[in-house]
Amino acid sequence: AKSRRNVLEAQIGKRVSLLLEGAAPSVPGVPRQGYTPNFLPLRVAALSQPNAGRICEARVTGVDDEAGMLIGLGEPALQAGEPDCPSIAHRQ
Repeated sequence: AKSRRNVLEAQIGKRVSLLLEGAAPSVPGVPRQGYTPNFLPLRVAALSQPNAGRICEARVTGVDDEAGMLIGLGEPALQAGEPDCPSIAHRQ
């Protein structure tokens, strides 16, 4: 629906908290998926693979129309390959 796409597009460029879902893949670099605080689905490209249930920071970069979800990049520790994601308490 157009209104859902509008909601998703309004998130582009924002830095959000991401609650990761599912077990960490055994292969580094596999995209991870989770939800923003507004329960919007978000898939991020990641170098490190923290476990499900972790809250990470992510920057929304676009919308995957076919999947009906946001896409983005983990910031900054998620991309740097560090073992843990930055805490939401360290948001700038």
